[in-house]
Amino acid sequence: MASVQQLMPQRVAIVQRVITNYRVGFLNRLSAQLAGKGIKLTVFAGKVPRRKGFVDALDELPCGVRVQNIDLGGKAYWQSLFWKLQQYDLVIVEQANAALLNYALLLSRWVIQRPRLAYWGHGTTMQSEHSGLWRRWLKRTLTGAVDHWFAYTQISAEIVAETGYPRNRITVVNNSVDTNEILAAVENVRCKGRDAVRQTLGLDSGFTAVFCSRLYEGKKLDFLLEVTAIVRRHAPDFQCVIIGDGPERSRIEAAARDMPWIRFAGALYDRQKANYLAASDVMVLPAWVGLSILDGFAAGLPVVAADFRNHSPEIAYLEPGLNGLMTVADPKAYATALLSLRNDPDRRAAMSLVAAESGRRYSLDQMVERFAKGIGTALTR
Repeated sequence: MASVQQLMPQRVAIVQRVITNYRVGFLNRLSAQLAGKGIKLTVFAGKVPRRKGFVDALDELPCGVRVQNIDLGGKAYWQSLFWKLQQYDLVIVEQANAALLNYALLLSRWVIQRPRLAYWGHGTTMQSEHSGLWRRWLKRTLTGAVDHWFAYTQISAEIVAETGYPRNRITVVNNSVDTNEILAAVENVRCKGRDAVRQTLGLDSGFTAVFCSRLYEGKKLDFLLEVTAIVRRHAPDFQCVIIGDGPERSRIEAAARDMPWIRFAGALYDRQKANYLAASDVMVLPAWVGLSILDGFAAGLPVVAADFRNHSPEIAYLEPGLNGLMTVADPKAYATALLSLRNDPDRRAAMSLVAAESGRRYSLDQMVERFAKGIGTALTR
């Protein structure tokens, strides 16, 4: 009997509300790496609602299984997976108050010690203005109720450890995305020259900033538009490319009509997005910095953020003065920082080198390695 059990692969489940395109590369690589260690991965997720504007990508995962997300008034949702997940050796869930399945799994773990459970998350609600105090209290209270933690970044790990959770049961995964298209575009710029690539994109040859992220209120887009107007008054060659889509799209489209230095490109993916990034001089992400920072680093762009105190855990990757800048949340201060980079090409070039190194340090391959190692630790503890 023991020999038969040894031949059976250990089973790990990752449960997500949805799987969008930016997670496909990570989950496919993780599945392959775990298979090499005799661990079978299954990813459960529901369908992305059309109103969200994201690309549903679960079908691109050979290890993916579609489940129904039963929406309960927009405040919570249920996934009918409780009994199925009892068959798994480890279940990794989002640290989400709205996921009602989590509470059932936590109760099962407490009563019958199955399944072994892990959180994957931020450690808290980073965007505090979008979360009530009781939600933050609940999330913090349940932080220590699981067997293992997969923390997005070191910031997340510190938040979890501050609750008293054992550090040796926390894996810092350094959340990342696949940036191969951007790296290829950078090489193309080196070969053809930046001005030549800009010409094909319809851009001028002057100092170019790029914003690449979802377009919603938390990104402080009014702030960004005001900053660009200030910079333009002092630098007539300045232009800003805005890439993205979302609820604030109409506002950006209107601004692009009134401000000739704004180039609105809409939602772009893969090589199209990569070309604009590789052809730019600096990335502007004033607020709610998340995974987009790695797009900038992959392109060798210094990233300029502002202290809005609503950033995601990936803000840990920003090293002010080395691979980017952090200013106070004031348009004039932010504009001054951009102008300082424009007027000092040597400093900008030095930051570009460090930014590119940061992109390599927080690569998708590194994230896969860390996550797989954490799963091995959680299974053997």
